Amino acid sequence: MPSWAPNTATVIDKGFGSNRNGAAVTGIVIHHVAGTNGRDYVANWNSRGSHPTYHIAKDGTVTGIVHPDRQPWSSGAIDRNAVTVEIDNTAAREPWPVSDAALESVAKIIAHHAAESSRSGIALNRAGTMREFWVEYHNRIASNGTACPGPYVIGKIPSIIERANELYEGEDMPLSSEDVKRIAAESTRQVWGRVFKAINEDKEYGMPEESAAMRLRRASDRSGRAMVLGRMNSAENKAILAAVSTLADSQGLDGEAIVQAVRDAADKALSNFSITLTAEGDEDE
Repeated sequence: MPSWAPNTATVIDKGFGSNRNGAAVTGIVIHHVAGTNGRDYVANWNSRGSHPTYHIAKDGTVTGIVHPDRQPWSSGAIDRNAVTVEIDNTAAREPWPVSDAALESVAKIIAHHAAESSRSGIALNRAGTMREFWVEYHNRIASNGTACPGPYVIGKIPSIIERANELYEGEDMPLSSEDVKRIAAESTRQVWGRVFKAINEDKEYGMPEESAAMRLRRASDRSGRAMVLGRMNSAENKAILAAVSTLADSQGLDGEAIVQAVRDAADKALSNFSITLTAEGDEDE
């Protein structure tokens, strides 16, 4: 399901928009407000029935208006497969300029939805089959002769697409707190995969069989905690947790808290873990 772009600062979702009826989000349509402060206009009932997915202020602040899993009301039939943006202008006159911060926000929104889609890359919309996530603007699809999103933004479309592709390919791609949590969870799964493989395969420890058996017996006496926690404290796993912490910090999150959450989840996973060993010739329990 489509989600808000990570650079969405606030959401004012009053239920506008409509059901996509299963249509996938495969592109974006760019509009301008034709004014310098249009957020309240598009967030509330208005005579044009204009309610985009996002509003972007002059300072680049992004406000969610219509959740991306619903069809916005901005451009017509094309919106069934699109998210849309309305950008505040820095001056309400030709050539209808917008700020660099607003253009950067547009690129981040495009990169996010392109990454969520099944498309590959980002390109200007064109006739025929497209494999890329497409970028369109109002002037090219309107039947009423509108100049939206204005000459300034239209002239910036190639650079918007170029920047969006940089973000899409991983350069400075913004991460949400959910992204970081998902990475942390995946790192934890990888850690436990190595731990249990080591428990089941004595050779992983590089020890004689009897030494590994003794270590397993000690682990059994402590419900497996000595073995697994010893493994968790290895240099490799410390490095994983450090990487998660650094990643979180770089996104303005509390890295220490996220690492602790990973440790807590690991401890919880161990709460019912035990190993039962029997001497040779004994019946299995």
